[in-house]
Amino acid sequence: MWLLAGTLSAAMAWVFNACLLARFGNKAIITLAPLLEEGFKTGLASWFSTSIVGTHLVFGATEAVFELLGKKANLKAALVALTGHTLFGVLTWWAYIAFGSFFPALMAGSMVHLAWNFLIVALHRRP
Repeated sequence: MWLLAGTLSAAMAWVFNACLLARFGNKAIITLAPLLEEGFKTGLASWFSTSIVGTHLVFGATEAVFELLGKKANLKAALVALTGHTLFGVLTWWAYIAFGSFFPALMAGSMVHLAWNFLIVALHRRP
């Protein structure tokens, strides 16, 4: 079921992120998109009673494929997507174990994902 949860969450994020980018531009990358993605991944893992880490890994693998098949095929971005989303999943799972609750786990993953996206955008900002 984690394959389904990961794939479905990636598809949902793709649609909603496109809408967010069209409406808010790149600000969506450091505000709403990470919250949405973490909500989809962790929410569907919970809904399907399946692996949080597995769901995040599949999401990251799906994003990695998009990075490789895009107009500017980028192996580095693909590897970062796979690794990053998997690590967000590990952190979310750890938080779930530590707090025994869905909401703190979701917030932990979301806050780290927000910080990560903020860092990446800041590092790639052109002067």
